[in-house]
Amino acid sequence: MPIKDKILIPQNKDTSFGGDVLPGTDGRWSLGSLTKRWLKVIAKIVQAINIVYTGNLKPTRNSGTYTGFVFVPLPVPYTHDSFNGDSFSDVGSNTKIENTGWSTTIPAEAKALLLRIMCRDSGSAGTAGLYFAVRPSSTATIGSLVCRLGEITNDQYADATGVVSCTDGDIWYICNASGTSTLDVWIWCFGYWI
Repeated sequence: MPIKDKILIPQNKDTSFGGDVLPGTDGRWSLGSLTKRWLKVIAKIVQAINIVYTGNLKPTRNSGTYTGFVFVPLPVPYTHDSFNGDSFSDVGSNTKIENTGWSTTIPAEAKALLLRIMCRDSGSAGTAGLYFAVRPSSTATIGSLVCRLGEITNDQYADATGVVSCTDGDIWYICNASGTSTLDVWIWCFGYWI
């Protein structure tokens, strides 16, 4: 039986046991006034505590142990020096986006980034297969986050939002533009997992 089914607040007003946890007439337990006061004190203490840890979060489920990370939301998204409406031609191989190029450095310990990409291409209407993709490593062959532009109105904005794993806070990109410096790209980071 779940513990919530065993507790009533309040079950009865009997304080003959010193206002502690009391048995109810229906077999469930109720909380006396002393216990309620201690619970309020404990709740205030818990609210004032910052939990600081240096190891990884390691939840165990069934027979497996997993590593989890804490999400750090950013009240103001980070922008990147090289992706603030900058124009690109084709980039055929994975090219690094340094963690230090953002408006505030993303920690090298970051494991993943929450990104929004916005792009436009001046020749997108007549060209299929245009895109800007972000990848988690220099050897990745599939984009974790892809903004597709092919065969939409010229200079129409397209965007994509998602999570991209990273290596030492760094990510990589690759893109297919319609011509020389025709693809304009913006990237924002809204948070990271560390």
